[in-house]
Amino acid sequence: MISRQKLFYLIVIALILLFLLSRNSILNLGLRWKLESLQTRANLEVSYQHAAFSGLKTIRINGIHIVSLPSDTILTLDTLEFNPRILPLLLGKKRMHSFMVHGMKVALNSALLELWLNRKKQVSDTLIEKESRMETDYAFTLRSLESKLFVTIPDHMDVENASFTYHRDTLYSAIQCRQFQYTKDNFTGNFIMSDNISRQDFTITGSISKSKHNLSALLSQSGRKKVKIPYIGPRWNAVAGFDSLSFSLSFVKAEEGNMKVDGNGYVKELVLSHRKIGPQPVKIRNGEISFHLIAARTSLELDSSTVVNMNGFEFSPYVRYDKKPMRILAFGIVHKEFFAQALFDALPVGLFMSFKGIQTKGSLDYQLKGSVNFDYPDSVTLFSRLRGHDFSITHYGQTDFRMINEPFVHEVYDNDQYLKSILVGPENPDFVPLGRISPYLQYAVLTGEDGGFFSHRGFSIDAIRESIAEDMKQGRFARGGSTLTMQLVKNVFLNSKKTFSRKLEEMLIVWIIENEHLVSKERMFEVYLNIIEWGPGIYGIRQAAEYYFNKDPGSLNLKESIFLSAIIPRPKGFQYNFVKNGELKPYLADYYRIVSEFMLRRGQIQSSDTVQLDTRLTLQGNARYMLATRDTAQTDTLIEIPPRAFIPASPGE
Repeated sequence: MISRQKLFYLIVIALILLFLLSRNSILNLGLRWKLESLQTRANLEVSYQHAAFSGLKTIRINGIHIVSLPSDTILTLDTLEFNPRILPLLLGKKRMHSFMVHGMKVALNSALLELWLNRKKQVSDTLIEKESRMETDYAFTLRSLESKLFVTIPDHMDVENASFTYHRDTLYSAIQCRQFQYTKDNFTGNFIMSDNISRQDFTITGSISKSKHNLSALLSQSGRKKVKIPYIGPRWNAVAGFDSLSFSLSFVKAEEGNMKVDGNGYVKELVLSHRKIGPQPVKIRNGEISFHLIAARTSLELDSSTVVNMNGFEFSPYVRYDKKPMRILAFGIVHKEFFAQALFDALPVGLFMSFKGIQTKGSLDYQLKGSVNFDYPDSVTLFSRLRGHDFSITHYGQTDFRMINEPFVHEVYDNDQYLKSILVGPENPDFVPLGRISPYLQYAVLTGEDGGFFSHRGFSIDAIRESIAEDMKQGRFARGGSTLTMQLVKNVFLNSKKTFSRKLEEMLIVWIIENEHLVSKERMFEVYLNIIEWGPGIYGIRQAAEYYFNKDPGSLNLKESIFLSAIIPRPKGFQYNFVKNGELKPYLADYYRIVSEFMLRRGQIQSSDTVQLDTRLTLQGNARYMLATRDTAQTDTLIEIPPRAFIPASPGE
């Protein structure tokens, strides 16, 4: 008679033998069930040639083929081999001892991605009622990322001959993995990146510490060639490359269920080139960031202990975003004093070319604080201040900003196309000294463009703050915050093309001119009125007065002056401010009223000046011929829009 213990052992052995004999059938049955579910859920057709156990626990699948219906092949895979952990698998958790991929090709295209995004949007639209429950939890998101990096990663991973390709029309980019191996917390990989115009090899080495929850990596290329990011060259005519790039991340659980990520990134010989950045490639010798990111359920914060180092110059930014109870973004730069020359020496090559070779002494300090409430745009706050301490320029660089104190030649460009040169000085018969320009014109321009020009130091924080609020409400760049000094600097020292580098350089030049008192306010205003564009091919106030009214600039009346101030933002299309027969459009009546009221309140005009201030304006110069041409043309509703929101320039009263 068989004892119970022996019977138990026999049953266990029988079950093991049964599993061993039927495990491949069970495996294929499970795979077919999973693939049918995937096809229904994601509209994918997945097939494979052979699936079986290899050894005791290793599963090998050959000839995997994935098609996005109806006919886009997105993946082919020669061999997938993995060794799952049995106990976690029985508990429904995906844990691997090892994972191996050989001969994989992934091909995506823009049409397929657009289709997936539309499907995802449709699914999201059907789940609107679950929005509150599905709301993003930033701490939870970081914990999930931490789990994927340090818990689900196998003990050993081997990827060989894998490629990822993306097509957009005739453009393509590809990354091919020749070999990638991960074992005992360390990994190394050899890759090839290519697109329509380039091909390059690079390597990745690093480590993943599961016990310390730390990830570090180094990306570099052998020899002197740079690692260039593919696709952006042929797609956007841009370049982004570097000699080497390294980073490290450490995940730490903080108080109250929050997550903290301490990180460090370093890039050597970074090169960026794009027309929106600037006319020349931007080069940074070395850049480094040491950051501390704290994620709570409804907030993300880049701690003020974060340090950014660019070419040896350090600063500490602070950023915090809260999505509840309101969506508020707070930002700033930690206030500290630094040697002025350290800043100028750190300026990247290709940016701030006017300062190339500049020598200074003394120190500077900079403060920046601000906040944006996306639910209440008008509550924008902003404080920005750069101060000098015994600061002075001992040697000017490529440009001496004092040059506009004397007669000089101003070159006019339109979208980088040279148009003409203007001699700014009494030798030019078109030049008009400030004292011979109608006070009406001067006050109208100041009211419309920069009400605080003679009192501020180049910047109007109120105007910038108001422009940010207006841009947020409009959902586009609807209003600028440039002062007259900023406009003058843009015209005289920089090209008029809107680029990131030009705006930064403009702000620094403005600060130096205003705070070092290099040029008087009167001279700046005089130059401004003599060089800006007032109409198609019309530059300077003398040409403008003659072109519109056949007058000398000193004889312009209030109505004519307000009209000229109104067309400064869009001078080439001045004729579209009129309806037929010389009548100004109704929205200009509001502009006339607002500007004249401010001028009257400030004592710049008398009440008698406004008695006959109607919107009937007679053009007596050559401009009337363009107006006549416009009157006979069919109205184009695409350009029948006011040139700007008529709000007097800050500071108002």
